[in-house]
Amino acid sequence: MPRWPSFAKARELSRTALRAASLAHCYAVSGATTEAKKLLHELTEISERRYVSSYDLALIHGGLGQKEECFEWLNRAYEIRDGWMITSRSIRDGKFA
Repeated sequence: MPRWPSFAKARELSRTALRAASLAHCYAVSGATTEAKKLLHELTEISERRYVSSYDLALIHGGLGQKEECFEWLNRAYEIRDGWMITSRSIRDGKFA
């Protein structure tokens, strides 16, 4: 059973960028790429007006297999010292899921 229904419910209860990013990543790695791309687009637009973690955007791109975009967002996260960078072991190991 996919995990994303739990993330979808969490997003309903708390409509934050973090919840949307978590759901988008789950969609991406489970093959629901249309839904992942829709949320990614939404988050990218929101990031122009308010803070959205660059690390979260990197994880979504990584889950979609978009390595170049993933590393672009990771570089941004590194430059601003995004606190989520400490959890980046899976990316260092070359795993994006």
